[in-house]
Parts: sequence; structure tokens; C-alpha cells
Amino acid sequence: MKRLLLALPLLLAACAPAMSTTPTPAPGEVIVEVHSQVPGGSKLEPEHEAGVVGFADLTALLINQFRSPLPGYAAFHFPDEGNEEQGKGIELRSAKGEPVHVHMIWQAAQQEGKNTVQLVWDSRPVGGSLLAVRVTGTASDPSLNVRQVEDRYLNAFLNMEGVRLVASGR
Repeated sequence: MKRLLLALPLLLAACAPAMSTTPTPAPGEVIVEVHSQVPGGSKLEPEHEAGVVGFADLTALLINQFRSPLPGYAAFHFPDEGNEEQGKGIELRSAKGEPVHVHMIWQAAQQEGKNTVQLVWDSRPVGGSLLAVRVTGTASDPSLNVRQVEDRYLNAFLNMEGVRLVASGR
């Protein structure tokens, strides 16, 4: 009986991560907790607020990166045309009245050359003030380290005021 009583705390500690209510991020995805920076707070439900804040923060990040584009590349912008696989430059993927699930494509062209780099962002509420965010990059220049580009802008997003990393699948 004593052994069982001594083993119980260890068993509970081992099971604690499995008992967490935080969603598990998919590979390549991060789960963040977001809070509105609007003075006086928002009147939205937490899940709706998370979607709106995610959309606003990604839009602000796109605007802020104009000051520090990738070396040798013009600043990111929405592509002129979308495609069926990835969608348009910015696309709302949630139904009317649902929390904001947004899909964005950023594209930057090499200043002297024909290469391009794309970042595809997906931001969707996963409950309460939690948001699942994924960024996936592609580049036509094989010498460009796409993972570093993804990390650069994802880290900038994670360092925004009101954003806190909860779990990472990266």
C-alpha cells in the first residue's frame, strides 16, 4: 500500500501533459495565446477576439516588414494573382458569424533577378484565446534557407505585444 501511495504522485506527474487542455499543435504549427491591445478591451467572445487579433497582428507584421525586407529582395506584398491550391493573397476561410480563420500569402521578388519567395500564413482560433498559426515558405532560389525566413517572421509575430507562445510543433 505504501508503494502505491508513493507511486501515485509520479503517475500523476507523468500523465499531466496528457491531461492538459491546451490543443496539441500540428507539425509546423504553433499555438499562441493572444489578447487584444485595444484600450478598454473587446466586447467579443474570446475565440472571436483571438481570430480578429491574429488577423490584425499578421496584417501589422506585413506592414512592419517593409522597413526590413529580406536582403536582396523587395518587401513582401500580396501576390497579384492567387492559385487554386494556395488561394488568393488574403482569404477569409471562416463562415459568417464564426471566429476569424484567415489565410494569407506574402510574396517577395528578388531585386536583381527572377527569384521569388512566398510565405503562406494560416491563422485559426482553436478555443478560448488560443490561436493556431502556421507559416510555410517556398522559394525559387535554392540557395535561400526557407526555414530561416519562416523563423524570422514567425519570431517577429511571436514577439508582438499581446502574443504568448503556448505550444510549438516546429
